Amino acid sequence: MVSKNLTSRRIDKWSPGEVVLHPGVGGYYGVVRWKAPEDGEIYSSQLNDWLRPHKFSENVMVSHGDPIDFIVGQGTDNQIWGDSTAFEVRIAKVR
Repeated sequence: MVSKNLTSRRIDKWSPGEVVLHPGVGGYYGVVRWKAPEDGEIYSSQLNDWLRPHKFSENVMVSHGDPIDFIVGQGTDNQIWGDSTAFEVRIAKVR
């Protein structure tokens, strides 16, 4: 499941504009797919969830239409409860 707070106010833990991924019953994953709009080198610098930012630096060469998937599945307890993950990623073209 993928959800987005389309309002201008906070709803529970969700900030305005925030995207949240959640796994589904039966082993299904929450997936957001980014597709490269053009050829080039991209730079991804941060992936955020509710608890903390996961900072990293990664330069990747992509071709037009290449997908990059961001996936959330069940936790180690094999349950879907409490596995919602707020999602924010920054992708920029390097050259």
